[in-house]
This record gives sequence, C-alpha cells and structure tokens, in this order.
Amino acid sequence: NGLTVKSIQDCSAEELANVSTELTTFEALNLAYASNGLFIQIAAKTNLEQAIEIIHYTTGNEFVALRNVIQTGALSKAEVILNYLSVEESNSLVNVVTDVEVGAGTHLTLHKIQAEKGTNFHVSNENIKQDKDSNFSLHTTTLNGNFVRNDVNVAVNGQNCEYNKQQINTMCILECKILNLTPFIYWVIDRCFF
Repeated sequence: NGLTVKSIQDCSAEELANVSTELTTFEALNLAYASNGLFIQIAAKTNLEQAIEIIHYTTGNEFVALRNVIQTGALSKAEVILNYLSVEESNSLVNVVTDVEVGAGTHLTLHKIQAEKGTNFHVSNENIKQDKDSNFSLHTTTLNGNFVRNDVNVAVNGQNCEYNKQQINTMCILECKILNLTPFIYWVIDRCFF
C-alpha cells in the first residue's frame, strides 16, 4: 500500500541517514536520550486517502524524548496527525524532534495537537526538507501545558515550494539552499509562501 510505519528503534542507519545534524540544545538532548518515536515512510506516487494519527501519552512525572521521522516519496499525498496527551497532570518534560522529508511534487499536511495537562513542559522541533514543487503545511494547536515551545526549521531544496504554517509562539527559520535564488517571502495570516 506504499506505507511503512515502525518504531524508530527498529530503523536501520540508512533509514535515519538524513536526520537533522545541526542541533540546538534541545535537539542534542533528544538525540542523546530518545527512547521512542516513529518512522513513517510514504512511497512515491502514494495517495493516502485517510490520515495517519499517532498518539503519544505521558503517564507521570518523567522526561520523555521522542524522535519521529517522516519521509515522503515523489508525487505522494498524505496527512499526518501527531497528538501529544497526558493521562494526568504531572511535572513532565516532553522533548520531541520530528524530521520531515517532503519529496518532489508531494503534498504533505502535518497536524500537531499539544494537549498535555497544565503542569507539563513540551519542547518541539520540526526540521523540514522540501524538494522541488512540493507543498508542506503545518498546523499546530496548543490546548494546554505549563510551558510549550515550538521551533520550525524549513530547508527549501528546490524551486516552486510552498510552506504553510498556522502556529503561535514559534521560531521559524527558512533557509534556501539553491544558488542564485532570491526567495520572495510574504506573510498573510500566519502563512508563508516561497
């Protein structure tokens, strides 16, 4: 069916070869301690008619480091929902890094819902690499949490890419990796286009 989903612990070095190597402090902490997370691979020319929903539960006073990798082949279309929930109010720190590769001509929508109980801390880093003619949308909804931080890093590796975001309190770094390309960027109601 063109879809592979497995634990990040079951991945080969080759499958994880393209994960982010330019690390912030929280990403380095995540890389050192990540004990869970998912690898999602969508094959080229695969059109997933239903969304993939992943639910992560925090169960008590704990430090949780999750690493997710989402890879899409060329000309694919998919929607992924990441839910972060807690069973009870606790003093937890959830540190999530999600590396996303958006293939050429691909349309990928990522919905992130942060609904951990009131005293939890949540730090999230999304590292997106877009190939030519791709469309990536990120919608973040934060419903709860004592402290929530969302960092988004987008690397545009081809022309005619579109990146749409709907997010609050986000640091966003856009980097064009094409020589002699001057990106035209404008913001309209939290949307960014190249």
